[in-house]
Order: sequence, then structure tokens, then C-alpha cells
Amino acid sequence: MRITRIDMTGSNHHATIEEDDHDLVKVTIIHPDQPRQIFRIRKTIREMRDMAKMIQFYLDGCEGTASMVDDYYRELQRFAD
Repeated sequence: MRITRIDMTGSNHHATIEEDDHDLVKVTIIHPDQPRQIFRIRKTIREMRDMAKMIQFYLDGCEGTASMVDDYYRELQRFAD
């Protein structure tokens, strides 16, 4: 089994995570009142951890604890080879 896309919804934002290339993950953050933001990150621990912090902030609406960020990081890890 291979996961190719994950959709997540928070109170005001929606995030889509999908494989963009063999070495990249594409993250799209959508808010109804703002233009969509698209990020392409490498599958490195540092970039995936930073993106997990950003996704957590947008979806949960606050700066989260380490365990809250880890929940999003684990979802991003599904795309790491």
C-alpha cells in the first residue's frame, strides 16, 4: 500500500499533503478568505519538522506543544521513502 494524498481539516483551514516528486512533498494550505498557499518541501527531517509546525499552527489555530506538532510530523513521514 502506498499513500499518495492526505487531507486534513481544522477550524478555519484545510491542508492537503501529497507526493509531488520522488524527493518532494507538496503541502497546500487553504483558508476561505485567503489565497491558497503551496509549499514544496524536501523529505528531510528538518524541512518536514518545520512544515509540521506550520500545519499544526494553521489547523489548530495556536502554537502547539511538541506532542501536537509530532502528530502532524508523523503524517508527513508517511511520504518519506
